[in-house]
Amino acid sequence: MRGDSLEVYCPNKECGEPEVHSDITGHHETPKYRKMNYMGKKDIKFPALVAKYILNKETPPKGTYHLYQCPVCGARRVFQESEGLTKEVDAKTIDKIK
Repeated sequence: MRGDSLEVYCPNKECGEPEVHSDITGHHETPKYRKMNYMGKKDIKFPALVAKYILNKETPPKGTYHLYQCPVCGARRVFQESEGLTKEVDAKTIDKIK
């Protein structure tokens, strides 16, 4: 999978610019989420897990991690790709990847 092919949006509504719609009843705004920038990927492989285990450090599960960041608020989201499946990981795993 190409990580930059995912469309990931910032969970913060304040980052996006509202869209204005008009209809018979008048004008109304709907929030629009801002697209996050792809910041690259990081591979966690078996030898890295063994080395970190020996050094007694916490390690994330093995796989490829795709990193995204909001250009406005700096919020981060990370998606793990492993064995053909892609899923979003929690904030604790994000801190382990650094």
